[in-house]
Amino acid sequence: MSTAAASAAPVALSMLRRGGGVGVLGALAAVAVGVLAGRAAAKQAADGE
Repeated sequence: MSTAAASAAPVALSMLRRGGGVGVLGALAAVAVGVLAGRAAAKQAADGE
């Protein structure tokens, strides 16, 4: 999960720098994607063990 969050954070920051409202929406979307990716990765890791 930390890997997905770490990859989403720079994307969110770059979106925030590019534009106001779009940046905020982009940041929220990046966080949501990071959470979903983290859950999928955690589930896959649990299934693999």
